[in-house]
Amino acid sequence: MRIVALLTIATGCLSVPEPNPAMCSSNDDCGGNGEVCTDGVCYGDPPSGPFAALLSPPSARTDLVGTDIPALDIPQDGTLASLQLEAPVTFAGRVEGVCGTCDQQTIGAQISITRPARFAGGPAFQVSIASDERATANSFSISLPRQHDGDAPYQVTITPKDDATGGPSPAQLVPPTRFDLPLTDDASATYTLGGDGLVTLTGNLFDNNLQMLGDYRVYALGHWNAGDATTIVSTIDYTVTGAYSITLSQDLVDTVEIVAEPFGMAAQPTLHLPHIDLTSNSHDLVAPANMGKGAAVYVAVTGAGGDGSVGGVSGAHVFATGIVTPSGAGPNIPTHATFDADAVTDQNGLASLVLLDGTSLGDYELHIVPPADSTLAADFDQSLSVASCTDGGHPCTTQLQNRLAIHGVITDADGNPIKGMTVTAKPALSFALSLQAAPQAFLAQIPPPASVTPDSGEYVVFVDHLIGDVWGTYDLDIEPSAIAAEPHWTESGIVLPRDLGVGQVAHDIQLGAPAHIHGVITDPAGVAVPQAEVRVYAISTDNQACLTAVNPPSDCVVPAVQVAHATAGDDGDAKFTLAR
Repeated sequence: MRIVALLTIATGCLSVPEPNPAMCSSNDDCGGNGEVCTDGVCYGDPPSGPFAALLSPPSARTDLVGTDIPALDIPQDGTLASLQLEAPVTFAGRVEGVCGTCDQQTIGAQISITRPARFAGGPAFQVSIASDERATANSFSISLPRQHDGDAPYQVTITPKDDATGGPSPAQLVPPTRFDLPLTDDASATYTLGGDGLVTLTGNLFDNNLQMLGDYRVYALGHWNAGDATTIVSTIDYTVTGAYSITLSQDLVDTVEIVAEPFGMAAQPTLHLPHIDLTSNSHDLVAPANMGKGAAVYVAVTGAGGDGSVGGVSGAHVFATGIVTPSGAGPNIPTHATFDADAVTDQNGLASLVLLDGTSLGDYELHIVPPADSTLAADFDQSLSVASCTDGGHPCTTQLQNRLAIHGVITDADGNPIKGMTVTAKPALSFALSLQAAPQAFLAQIPPPASVTPDSGEYVVFVDHLIGDVWGTYDLDIEPSAIAAEPHWTESGIVLPRDLGVGQVAHDIQLGAPAHIHGVITDPAGVAVPQAEVRVYAISTDNQACLTAVNPPSDCVVPAVQVAHATAGDDGDAKFTLAR
């Protein structure tokens, strides 16, 4: 099967399928494994679990809140009895700031609220709300799911509003804060940021000739819990003179890193001073020698089309990163420096960037992510020399390799091709966790390719052979249309050939027989809730991908896989299928 023909399949239009005829008129017409005939459908005979579910109320029902069902029991007759939405609890309060030179006052802030999923591998709960600095009473209020026995508390992060214009913003006066929030009932309190006894870091920013560097945004990166990703944990100083002063948040662990990034128009490096302990208070940042000045750099991105001709690739995202990392470690390590730039290629495939041309930076790391619908592969960690790419008439040229096409036919349990299935290729967890931090982050930036099957059931998705030096393995997420009777399906662990010369892999997929399931979604009083939604997840019982990973997160868990999604009708009944 030719790739050119498959491209037509991937982009073809689809018509709405006709409703399926009645499956049964009595229980005797069903499979006999506990199935029950209801309204012409054989419900029951579900696959084995374990399963979990997330319920969501319609937006108009503000008296209800999203509800986790950590263990979803699916009876043999396929009729669920536990789809009950919960009433929310209210988390409200007032955010104030106090510092040595300002009066206590309501401040603008962003309040982020997170909590781990209530079932293994499920999506974490996260929501964000703004605090209104104009409020005279509570400055924020939000409805949240009630905490159950055994649940982790909510983690609340309050980040002051950051604005470099019009006088000191809250982020320049008080640092962020983070705390755990048990929430078994409504809660309201005043949260005060800043105050006495906080550590303040001061110092100056210099170039290599010890001349002060102005127009820099200075802050500290750190964390409240060991193992967490770093985030801003200090006030922010917009210094125009080069002298800075930042105040750290309370309850931090380990050390912090001072970061100074330019906010003016001039091309200047970002400076980093890591491993600063939480008690010391005076630290100068000195830029490394030979950072150079800004220079226009041109990169032409090309690739071969379906007819073999090579041309410019428009819409590709081009990233360039330069790093100066002194040798050694510890609290006295010299200042690190980085310089980043990015651009999107024009209609001719040309990207224009401004990079520092100093010799200390050496060659830049170049990364390219093609558009989502491209048949061309992403390019990770190529080398870019500023000196050879500064002539607009003779730019550096990077030709992208072709992606590999995974293609095939999707059929139902009886071997009939299925129309309207959305096939999305996603990196398998084993692939992602085989990468070090930088290529793992790069892989996450590549848009997952998708294809919709026509009448023939054919699909094609184009994927990257490898990232860095790690060969790809992919999962295919297969989502039926909203009115289809077929189940959601995940085709796991498609291992790509270890050969860049292989252009396509045939992989036909036959879905398991659908088990029809339904249940009425209700409110706490047992009244049906039309237009409520249910998402069903299969929980993995195999953690091997985490145990054998090269670079797993500290809390590595194999994600639960969404296997069904349904919206309740006017009678509150949500109908979906699961693959046996």
